[in-house]
Amino acid sequence: MPKMKLEKVNIAKTQEYIQAIYSRRMVFSNYFGQTFEENDKYFETDNTFLLVKSVRDFNRIYIASNDKKELVEILSGLKGTNVINIPTKDDIQDVEAIMTESGYDSIGLYERFVYNVKNLTAADDISKIEFAKAGDEEKIYNIYSTWPEFSFYTDYLPTQEELKKFIENKSVIINKQEDDIVGTFIFEPQGRKYYLRLWIDISKKGLGLLKNVFSVLKHNKIDFAYLWVNSDNKRVIALHRLFGATPDGLKDYTFIKR
Repeated sequence: MPKMKLEKVNIAKTQEYIQAIYSRRMVFSNYFGQTFEENDKYFETDNTFLLVKSVRDFNRIYIASNDKKELVEILSGLKGTNVINIPTKDDIQDVEAIMTESGYDSIGLYERFVYNVKNLTAADDISKIEFAKAGDEEKIYNIYSTWPEFSFYTDYLPTQEELKKFIENKSVIINKQEDDIVGTFIFEPQGRKYYLRLWIDISKKGLGLLKNVFSVLKHNKIDFAYLWVNSDNKRVIALHRLFGATPDGLKDYTFIKR
């Protein structure tokens, strides 16, 4: 294997990169449609393609490889703090062996749940729901970025810039008490389905936010809503099950090497 040197991606070559990824998937791949962005870096050999996304103070790694030995060498040699997410419905045993051999530790397991919106009990009147406005992003970001139960590694927390875009797209609802934001629910529309990205309320009255999101789903005639829940968070899992969410079998395993 040649000496590894990360190169800055060329957005104009995105389709070439994607073709390279899909031609190198026999042994391992955790790439599932991520976009290529200007600050991303990559490295490739005849057998392996590596995409590196810088997130805050760590790198999120996407890789596809036909060669286990080379894959382990590459993953072992990466500098800094690197995080690899592996979403799958399959057995994870072989992948865990690769991660262990490469020096990565398991730090999280999330399960995906889905709501069939037609089965939800909710009004489609959203006139009284309060959506976040421009200027609210700092307060909202501070609430979830400092919450001890969230992890930047495993929870895909929106950056402040991403949060601004969600607010602009009317995808953030809030709970206010005495003009102070105490809770938020962030969702991401994708056609006829929504991804429920983040739910937090420090007032202990956050159930109203969930019900408001149900109303938004009904109002917008959405078919399905998906969300990820930490498998250890039995209370939240039980709550979503109570309202009708069911697991679809997809799990997300997170590994880290510092």
